[in-house]
Amino acid sequence: MSAATEHRAAEVADKLRRVRGWMDGAGVAGVVLTGPGPLAWLTAGLEDPIERGAAVGLVWALVTPSAAVLVTTGVELPRLEAEEPLAALGLAAVAVPWWDADAPIRAAEELAGVPRAQLASDGHPAFGVDADDDLTALRLRLGGAEQERLRALAGDTARVLEAAVA
Repeated sequence: MSAATEHRAAEVADKLRRVRGWMDGAGVAGVVLTGPGPLAWLTAGLEDPIERGAAVGLVWALVTPSAAVLVTTGVELPRLEAEEPLAALGLAAVAVPWWDADAPIRAAEELAGVPRAQLASDGHPAFGVDADDDLTALRLRLGGAEQERLRALAGDTARVLEAAVA
């Protein structure tokens, strides 16, 4: 495993720990992240490049006390497996039919072992607990790796601005 993958895996593990800590406090059996932003945050950068501005992505993440599973279409799964080190990141992935809009919802229920009414989500109306505000609060607290990336970005920005002004 490369050093970059090791760092990313540690970041994902930390975020899963934080989400699971929130789940314990909220008393929910699982959380489904359906938006591209929450997915990218949890996975330390996994993107859904098909429809970047979509409110609901083609790749969802289900977090339970014992598992972290990406749910996507059978069309997207091979690309995802080819582009991302899922196992190294502690993530599993399952495919659902692309033509069945309710398939990801049913998959989340089956994988979590509870009805959708008992699952929290990032605001998706199919799930019983709207945890968007709480999940946003989790995302706003930057971890060490995120702080380091932001620090590097700020330095790059300052250098570019100084060069442009000069």
